[in-house]
Amino acid sequence: MTGVTSFVKAFLIPGSFVFLMWGMVFGLVLARFRGRAGKWGMRWMMMLVVTYLVLSMPFTANLLLSGLSGGYSSVQDINEIKDTTAVVVLTGGANTYRVGDNEIRALPRVSAFRALEAARVYGLMEDPLLVISGGVVGDALNAESEVMREALIKIGVPSERIIVEAQSRNTREHAIYLQPLLKDHHISRFVLITSPSEMWRAKATLEAADLHPIPSVTAEWTERRRRWLPTDAALRLSRSSILGYMGLVYYWSRGWI
Repeated sequence: MTGVTSFVKAFLIPGSFVFLMWGMVFGLVLARFRGRAGKWGMRWMMMLVVTYLVLSMPFTANLLLSGLSGGYSSVQDINEIKDTTAVVVLTGGANTYRVGDNEIRALPRVSAFRALEAARVYGLMEDPLLVISGGVVGDALNAESEVMREALIKIGVPSERIIVEAQSRNTREHAIYLQPLLKDHHISRFVLITSPSEMWRAKATLEAADLHPIPSVTAEWTERRRRWLPTDAALRLSRSSILGYMGLVYYWSRGWI
């Protein structure tokens, strides 16, 4: 299933370069034919260009995100989380650079913001446990949670307060592997850290596994002043939101939320 999911994300979701490239190739092939097929090829390419233009507008990106984030915000007051004993942060990927058997991994933007939010919430609380959930994805040698652990230690979180869950590869598996781990550490209620576009699905999935998260979303890119000028950041956010909607539908259809 992981392979199918990776294929869908890479090839079937508007917003990526790969989708645009293969979409244009398909349109060009149709355009070489005469008659209706050729006309539909031109229409398809025009539709593709317009779609990418609209998705790359900050107005569209913010609109998509607002419908997906479920109104969740970041925790600011310790009184909101006074009955919690832990922070749980879900990883969001890691960039891998490899030569031979040597590998360097770094946090991409999404995971970096999650780590920063986890450190901020950790600072609000009285020496809680900080659980990082995320396993080995693709052909990486190290789990994403280990990469985030190193980053959190660098920004001041004590290593002895960090617990790593290094098996999960998606939101469903986060719930499966976190359930016994949290039980073993007598953690009932906890602050859940993830991106706005994924919080709704993550919270619902964990609650379906009889866990009790209090959401605190990460910072997210928004552009309010130039809402109609296309940007790369808006396009990435639109694509992330589309993935979020599809994930909600898929998880609902499987009975996981």
